[in-house]
Amino acid sequence: MKSVLLRIGYISSVIIAVISFYFFDLQRFFQVDYLNQFLNYIQAQGILSAFILSLILILFSVLNLPTFYFSILFGYLFGFIPGLIISLISRTLGVVLAYYNIHYLFFDVFTKKYGEQTQIKKINQLIETKGFSAIIILRSLYIFPTSFLNAAFSISKIKPTPYFWGSAIGLLPTSIINVSMGFFIQQNQSLSDNPLLLALSIILAIGLVGFSLIYMRKLK
Repeated sequence: MKSVLLRIGYISSVIIAVISFYFFDLQRFFQVDYLNQFLNYIQAQGILSAFILSLILILFSVLNLPTFYFSILFGYLFGFIPGLIISLISRTLGVVLAYYNIHYLFFDVFTKKYGEQTQIKKINQLIETKGFSAIIILRSLYIFPTSFLNAAFSISKIKPTPYFWGSAIGLLPTSIINVSMGFFIQQNQSLSDNPLLLALSIILAIGLVGFSLIYMRKLK
């Protein structure tokens, strides 16, 4: 009974959060134009501002709200290197906490209802053998929303340790690209003004696509 109430409470919280976020257009409070009004104050607070924004990102992850623009904000507000560190740590913690939350609430229910289906068994077998590399690939690309991946991996048989490290490694490329975007917006520059970072972004993009194609061929 307790687990049922917790699941109902979580689902209700997610529904309310998602509806409120879009109905009241709460995303405007996390846009550059709005935060520019408080830029000096946010930057003056330094660690405190980073901590608060990181907590918000983690909460968004648990509630399945969009988080992709936080990395851009971190680069814009704190610079490239600090922004990258803050982004990677908070994004990783967010997806890991979402994993434990969903896994605890729904893994048994999902397994009991669908675990014996042939397709689900094949997917779980694939995740058990290729889970670490699969997480890296899927986290690195913009194909699936983060909230979808959080839910999908949480109800699979992937172990917490490979999930944590796979997510941390997989989130690094997109964090670099997004943080650099925020940094250059703040500096009123473009990637072409920094050939080294431009080259890194291009190499990351090409590398991710190439590695993904090779990986998908191996799965067949």
